[in-house]
Amino acid sequence: MTFAVGTLVNGKYEVEEHIAEGGIGVIVAARHVALDQRVAIKFLKPKARANIDIVERFEREARLTAQMSSEHVVRVHDVGSTPIGGPYIVMELLTGKDLGAVIEQGPVPIARAVDWVLQACDALAEAHSMDIVHRDIKPENLFLTEGAGKVPTVKVIDFGISKMPQTQERQGHWARETGTNERFGTPFYMSPEQLRSSGSVDARSDIWSLGAVLFELLAGSTPFEGEDMARLCTSILTKPAKTLRMVRAAAPEGLEQIISKCLEKRPELRYRNVAELAQALLPYGPLETATSRVERIRALVSRAGKSIRPPTPATAMTVQSLLALAPPILPVRAGTMDSIVLPKERHPARALWVGGLVLGVAIATVSTVTLRTGHATAAAAHAASVDARQASSATLVAPPETIATSTSPAATFAATATTARAVITIAKKPVPTATVRTYDKPAASSTNSRARFGDRQ
Repeated sequence: MTFAVGTLVNGKYEVEEHIAEGGIGVIVAARHVALDQRVAIKFLKPKARANIDIVERFEREARLTAQMSSEHVVRVHDVGSTPIGGPYIVMELLTGKDLGAVIEQGPVPIARAVDWVLQACDALAEAHSMDIVHRDIKPENLFLTEGAGKVPTVKVIDFGISKMPQTQERQGHWARETGTNERFGTPFYMSPEQLRSSGSVDARSDIWSLGAVLFELLAGSTPFEGEDMARLCTSILTKPAKTLRMVRAAAPEGLEQIISKCLEKRPELRYRNVAELAQALLPYGPLETATSRVERIRALVSRAGKSIRPPTPATAMTVQSLLALAPPILPVRAGTMDSIVLPKERHPARALWVGGLVLGVAIATVSTVTLRTGHATAAAAHAASVDARQASSATLVAPPETIATSTSPAATFAATATTARAVITIAKKPVPTATVRTYDKPAASSTNSRARFGDRQ
């Protein structure tokens, strides 16, 4: 290894340990001698340094990453070159693990997986606003570390094969970008158009990849499989993706629809930008952070001059979504969900729970109607929700008007999700004899698609 432990790089960085190694590069941990600051240094292997295209992409990665300010992109501190080791990039030293390692431990809770994808959307919103397409979004390129206050933070790494607008160099020659017949990326997460030609993709290809990553986080397997590379690519090009509830039956239908929309074969049928995807995911993310994340993503996309369609009611909130987002209020036993068995005797908590559910559905209806027809129709829907509230004798702290009069789609859906949780958790005392069986554990897969083709990095 060129940068061995103890090596002093350009008189500034002392190499301390080897961190990772891929097909073309190596990453080591080092310390800035003058600042006493730990950093990561990425450099190319000797064989890769002999390839001018790889060297160009390596240097471009440093330039692109340095231009981005999102906290969800790894920071670049310095670049340089040595006579023996060639070019190198000095980056912030991340501690944690990539999402590929997380997936190996099993499927992830819905709110957590959605939060991680929203953080990736933040990074891509800035990249896409600069007309940069990542082209290699995969779990291994989403690194989970600790941010300020020890908050779990996702960092998008490896912009080395990204596509950027064609630019003219100082000498007057046009910079060489990806040829139409070149293909870069990891097939499990590559869109159909990227499999055909990496040079013709746009931001919607990254949205496909985000859908594939979210599916795998929730299901523990990839949406497309094949016995070998040829069959995998054929599956992506010609066959429909697996649906989320085929492997995680208790997942909300709306979330399944969002992922399916990301994985549409035709780019024009997907979300047009990450802001549209983020606002669709909002009801399924954590209450504490989802709204602020979505608003920032919307702002980034809007400043780039892109239009943002409002989320469709179909992916907003269904009865199943309300139950999936709420904390459990009944004892849960693993197994197959056949039914919910409630005691035959009268119990105050039973009436309150059922009444709360009815009221939550009514409020969700109000928000949907508001988006479609405005305040006049929403008023009528609100009257229906009042009748439901009186019939159930349930008490709601926040009146439905706070949702019905919301003018921001993102705020409306955030308020709906908040109210739904509040209503369902009114009756916190469980019914002693009730039993709920749930599917919220994916069916075991007969094959491990992630390991089938070996090292994909």
